[in-house]
Parts: sequence; C-alpha cells; structure tokens
Amino acid sequence: MQQHDDTETVKDLLALLCSRNSNLSWKMRSIFTDNNNINYMEVKIHEAHQYNNGSLSQICRLAYKPSSGLVSQMQYRGNFYNKPGTVIDTLLDIINAESRVLVN
Repeated sequence: MQQHDDTETVKDLLALLCSRNSNLSWKMRSIFTDNNNINYMEVKIHEAHQYNNGSLSQICRLAYKPSSGLVSQMQYRGNFYNKPGTVIDTLLDIINAESRVLVN
C-alpha cells in the first residue's frame, strides 16, 4: 500500500474554508493509534454565532487515516456519513457546501 500524508493540503483547505467564512474555525488532532500503529486524525469545524456572545457550535467532525487519506466517519450539520471518501474530496465538498450557504 502506498503511504502518503496530505496533512499540509488538509490544513490549506481548512484555511481556505475559514478565509471564505470568517465565522468558521477548525482544530485538528490525533485521536488514537490502533493495534497496527495506524494513526487516526480528527478535524472539527466550528461556527461562531455573532448574536449569541460569540459562542461556538460544531458544524463538522470527521476522522480519517493520514496514511491513506480515507475518511472513516463524518458528521456534517447534523447528518452522519460513513466512509464518504478521501479527506481532500470531503473537504472540497464542505467548502462547496459552505459557499452555497454564504451565497443564499
């Protein structure tokens, strides 16, 4: 299996998402390593509510393997998705969806 780590690309896409919508912020962390020493990363995207004292609500949470780039699970705006694809494609879909939210 080919090993690749798209961590910098993931960070760049998250920065792009937040530059398009200043109410969004993100955090990324390692959540666990399984028995085969495979690391899993978690990305959380939060939205600040300007009319509620700047409180944050989580709009997205996804877990993926950096070694393969595959997302194992994701929750986005209340909907759960199982194995939605690669982390790059998933973030591009979120950027697209959030762009539509801003336009409408």
